[in-house]
Amino acid sequence: MRIGFIGLGMMGKGMAANLQKAGHELVVYDLSCAAAEPFLTKGAVWANSPREVGAQSEVVFNLAAGAGRCRAGGARAKRTDRGHAPRHCLL
Repeated sequence: MRIGFIGLGMMGKGMAANLQKAGHELVVYDLSCAAAEPFLTKGAVWANSPREVGAQSEVVFNLAAGAGRCRAGGARAKRTDRGHAPRHCLL
């Protein structure tokens, strides 16, 4: 499954690491490119925005810290959900 992560902080990095170890493909976005580096070296795909994460993933975890970032990421992700098959999910 292709799983997207918006935010690779304390919660996101552990979840993403476990899912990547289990063999899932990851699409990642974080305000800090350095946070994504461990995942990119193991084959994850970098997205330039939360919207790109949604467009490239079957399931998206939005774990961005702070209410402003969460709202912004969610708004972008919702726009990308339009037209997606029912199997797509934003968590």
